[in-house]
Amino acid sequence: DIGERKRAEVEHAQLAAIVESSNDAILIRGPDRTIVSWNAAAERLFGWSAQEAVGQSIDLIVPRERIGLLQPFIERAARGEPVRPIETTHLRKDGARIPTQITLSPVRDKHGNIVAHSYTVRDMSELKGKEDALRSYAARLRKLSRRLREVEETERHAIARELHDRIGQELST
Repeated sequence: DIGERKRAEVEHAQLAAIVESSNDAILIRGPDRTIVSWNAAAERLFGWSAQEAVGQSIDLIVPRERIGLLQPFIERAARGEPVRPIETTHLRKDGARIPTQITLSPVRDKHGNIVAHSYTVRDMSELKGKEDALRSYAARLRKLSRRLREVEETERHAIARELHDRIGQELST
């Protein structure tokens, strides 16, 4: 049916536009761990162009010690179980490590078979920097609070000593 095909083409074009304009990196890896789709945000985040990344193993962006760690989450998503976003670390083309958050989704064909896995990857660098700054401020605040208590205690002792000395002098005169 031509009308159905046209509608499917329009829907496909709309979905492609959404993926391409996303601020998050969206990539799809096939069952053999090969990258089959790579949007513009993935190019900006990881530094590899789509031409360089598509056809490569997903391990291109995974630190060696983290390879395979997402497999249990991928299996849960494949079974239809809810999988919360996962915080992890990825690699840029220049070798820099970046903190990321991944949302995994199975990609199914019209028969319901899983044919790939979609990864939506969010750069968490700015958030992690803000968390570190907040922890630093909290530590400084605790230190200042301790110092304030020490000064208050010192002042209390000084005032008590002064009152004691004055009262002692007045009683002795």
